[in-house]
Amino acid sequence: MKRMTPSWTLCVHGVRFMLALTALTLSACYESGTITCSSGLVCPSRMTCSADGRSCLSDSCGDSVRQAGEACDDGNKINGDGCSSDCRSDETCGNGIVDEIKDEVCDFGDAEPGDGCSADCKSDEECGNGIIDQDEACDDRNTLSGDGCSADCKSDESCGNRIKDLVKGEVCDDGNNLNGDQCSADCLSVETCGNGVRDEGEECDDGPSNNEDHCLSSSCKLARCGDGVVNRAPDSTEQCDPGVDPVGCNYNCTLSQCGDGIVNAAAGEQCDLGGGENSFCTRECKVSYCGDRYTNAAAHEECDYNNPQDRDGCLPNCKRDLCGDGELNPGEVCDDGNRDACGTCNATCTKVQPIQKARGSIEVMAEEPDGEKVGKLIKDEWKFTISDGKNLPRGFEFDKPNTDDVTEGFKAIPINNGMTSFDVANAIYTAIQWAGSLQVEASYDGAHTISLVHVAEGMRGNQIIVGTPQNQIYDILKISGMSGGVARDCSEGISCKSNDDCAPGLTCRESPRTCRP
Repeated sequence: MKRMTPSWTLCVHGVRFMLALTALTLSACYESGTITCSSGLVCPSRMTCSADGRSCLSDSCGDSVRQAGEACDDGNKINGDGCSSDCRSDETCGNGIVDEIKDEVCDFGDAEPGDGCSADCKSDEECGNGIIDQDEACDDRNTLSGDGCSADCKSDESCGNRIKDLVKGEVCDDGNNLNGDQCSADCLSVETCGNGVRDEGEECDDGPSNNEDHCLSSSCKLARCGDGVVNRAPDSTEQCDPGVDPVGCNYNCTLSQCGDGIVNAAAGEQCDLGGGENSFCTRECKVSYCGDRYTNAAAHEECDYNNPQDRDGCLPNCKRDLCGDGELNPGEVCDDGNRDACGTCNATCTKVQPIQKARGSIEVMAEEPDGEKVGKLIKDEWKFTISDGKNLPRGFEFDKPNTDDVTEGFKAIPINNGMTSFDVANAIYTAIQWAGSLQVEASYDGAHTISLVHVAEGMRGNQIIVGTPQNQIYDILKISGMSGGVARDCSEGISCKSNDDCAPGLTCRESPRTCRP
């Protein structure tokens, strides 16, 4: 509190002096002109003390009595305590007086906001004053957008406030942060395909009318084969789309053609293994079968027919009606699957060949009654060779006493000049019987002839018997080579009907029916 400076009047010899004294208390004066307040403050006599005794009053404000023209009087001359220092304001908002000490910036005489002065008189309700007023969502002390408060202070620039803040890139704002309601949770999309924003439920979105990449603008789905749209993206392998042309387009979006290895049922293909014709599929991409009117060489067809009643020389297995096809056709007596005489049917399919063993003979010339003995006529080292068709041929050599040894590998037939034809025949028989691995059996009729028979049936036993020297030995020995063996001689890979057709060691096996080990 500012202390008032009192004034004193002194009377000396009838002369009045005015003295100004600071902090001087006088107890007496010839003429008193002051008053002392309750606080000790001394005021001039023409002024009064305030109710609290701390102020000298020149008027009635501060005397604690509300006089005419005063809005209040709290007995002091201090602002900010509910009554202004001039007693003209009770320092309340709405009294029409701007009380700066109360931080008022305005006072229109009411306490209603929205008229340029807020209800607390602390705001002029201008956007940018830093005070969030009525109808304002924010106020950041500026009028710039994009900083979390719009230029008009109506938006805090957050998605979901129902205000479309363009400066934030918002294209919508429906008052929530949910997807699927035509405004995305971030307010950046109206959730329509083709807006360039990938929304919920969309696989992609690259803007409107753009099918030159891997995103379909019509559906916002990633392009895939079968979607009905030919993908024209530079790196796409689609040539077509079966959703558009199922006949001309394969399931993998390549152009359909018979032989491409892809079965296109819409194009009428039943099969397609690629690489041309094969045993299962024709070059027209139809399943191949005997009777389809198409001769499929890859399926080993020789012919094909349409009418089973009129096959025109084509058998039910699509083989030609020929001898050796394994089928007993009209005019054939037999057919063992080949046109050789190695099996149980002859080469022309006109005669059954029951299996037989090969047979041969060696007949010794009989002596003339007055002639020389056969033993003398046969020369030392004459030879003959017998083969069984399996093992190495076995050689036999006549051996007379006091001569050179028998040729290595040959079996000796001991004879002498005194032996008759009977004796020679018996010697030959004995040598053959003891020939070891030779699969030919010999028998002697007790006269001039040795009969030979192969131990196994079949044509393999049909072998010639070779004698040397030919221009001499045949004059003494009548040799008939092994012959008459039938069947069991078809070699590996030859078609057959039974094991009796196959050579020893081979079996007639199925699929295909051939002689195999």
